[in-house]
Amino acid sequence: MKPLKLAVSRCPIVMFLCVTFSFSWGFAGLLYGVTGNDVFFIVGAPFAWGPLVGGVVTVWLLDENVRSWIGQIRNWRVGGVWYGIGIGVLLLRTDFNGITAFLLGTEVTLEASGWMLYTALFNFFVTLILAGALEEFGWRGFAQARLQQRYNAALVTVFIGGIWAVWHAPLILLGLGSFTTPFNYALILIGTSVFYGWLYNETDGGLFVVMVAHAAGNMPAFIRVTGGTPHLLESLPITPTVLFSLTFAGVLIWYAGSETLTRDGILPDVPGHSG
Repeated sequence: MKPLKLAVSRCPIVMFLCVTFSFSWGFAGLLYGVTGNDVFFIVGAPFAWGPLVGGVVTVWLLDENVRSWIGQIRNWRVGGVWYGIGIGVLLLRTDFNGITAFLLGTEVTLEASGWMLYTALFNFFVTLILAGALEEFGWRGFAQARLQQRYNAALVTVFIGGIWAVWHAPLILLGLGSFTTPFNYALILIGTSVFYGWLYNETDGGLFVVMVAHAAGNMPAFIRVTGGTPHLLESLPITPTVLFSLTFAGVLIWYAGSETLTRDGILPDVPGHSG
């Protein structure tokens, strides 16, 4: 065990990624072997636990405080405005295709009926409690928190966004979730990773607000395009959602500064870190 712990102390991010991918991709393989790709999405929720498991295992191997690391979720009193920003930006991102189509003159429908709201809230709470939001323990609460102590925070969030996209590959192959093309989806995640990273840093490690934003991002779109897709949108190599995600990320980097993604230039402490 001692040689392993020594190796982990030298490259904790490598261990985190190895455990994360092994857990999630291993579960995806097991799920496919048992059910094929005919499975209700909630059954695939454990896939999202990989980054959490990766963080727990790595923190433990580092002889750091696992309870303290998990306890970062208690930093939820960051102010209502941050929750509003987190939820609002993700809802805007989700509906940006529909908004753009409407502005270009295409007929759209606002779906805000009782059943639609029920579905949205169901997705939100399942994501927050059981699924995707738990990823944030690993992506933001472990990987970003540590990497940005040594490297430019904006570059760290872009790197994590790319890893995050690759990690999703089995879900795309199994058809678990609503995904656009892999290229567009990867760009969306990179832009979203910058946003989550900024939100995490500006709230001094407010992991829970990032989890809430993540859950909001998994709600379905409320604006549905019912007319024909505008020719301009069909001719673009990327979707309006991609354009929004990357543009917003660029504005945040310009606004907060790439070094720390914070206006005050101060990074949050590394949760669970023993020194």
